Amino acid sequence: MLMMCAVCVRWSREVTGLLRTGLHLILTGCLLDVVGFQLTKYAAVAARWAGHDLDFLSTAVAPPMASLGALTCSAGFVLPRLLPAALAHWRGLDDYRRLGPLWSLLRFVTTAPKPPAAWWQLPRERLQWREVSIHDALLALAPYFDDRVRTRERDAALRAGRSAHQARLAAEAAMLADAARRAAAREAPLEAPSTHRLHATEVCGTSGLVELAEALAASPAANAVREGTVRAAHGWNHG
Repeated sequence: MLMMCAVCVRWSREVTGLLRTGLHLILTGCLLDVVGFQLTKYAAVAARWAGHDLDFLSTAVAPPMASLGALTCSAGFVLPRLLPAALAHWRGLDDYRRLGPLWSLLRFVTTAPKPPAAWWQLPRERLQWREVSIHDALLALAPYFDDRVRTRERDAALRAGRSAHQARLAAEAAMLADAARRAAAREAPLEAPSTHRLHATEVCGTSGLVELAEALAASPAANAVREGTVRAAHGWNHG
């Protein structure tokens, strides 16, 4: 146990984050074992040799200290392994929910069949399927993207004092909502669709899609289009 304490002290100086926290917990558990269990046992035996009765140290103090030390050591081993995964799933669940406005606009688009997101699937798996489905839908709606809608909305956002990035997101949300409306109404694709690349397709992960979803949620016009699109899409889906 003393060797374990020395190793934890040495390595805790070399690492950071959860690994250092885990080493500190292991060190605490080892010290609880050494001081709270072993030394109290030895003290009770030495007291008997000296003609005194300190058996309560062996029977009442040492066992709970050993249990606490084992629990603390276990937490030190488990925490660096499980906590990052748990946090990743929590963030995945949060992103899954934040993508709701975007998914409700695009879920009518006919794409390649995908397994449903069952309730028992882990949040990261559910997020992955939603992300893939959204990207497929964006690709299917690309022939309906209209640069005129995007430019008009971007200029309006800039005049309203929004940053260039916010204006771009608002413009892309408006263009996407317009494309979804046209597709749901089964209008013909544009002869010269926009070649603009969405910000959501330029960044890795789901951050770009989340930003686009938030821009859609903040747009009253996009909300109205989304509600109408969902109603109109059933015939487009099954036609």
